[in-house]
Amino acid sequence: MGKSELLNLIESSLDVAPGNLHEDQILADLVSWDSMAALLVMGVAEEIGVPLSGDQIIEAQTVGDLVALLGHNITA
Repeated sequence: MGKSELLNLIESSLDVAPGNLHEDQILADLVSWDSMAALLVMGVAEEIGVPLSGDQIIEAQTVGDLVALLGHNITA
């Protein structure tokens, strides 16, 4: 899976229009970032075979942090 595909999955989970998320964006600044969005991201992680804990999601500060958590095997 490529980084752009992973960002698309995160955008979909956060109900953000495609192409509008960037890795340096702070999650707390996103209107759609809440506990439900965190659960949706955990669901995406499960779908792609990357187990995440709630603590890992809580520690994520930026979109890039989520990409790093989800994308251990991503390509450019």
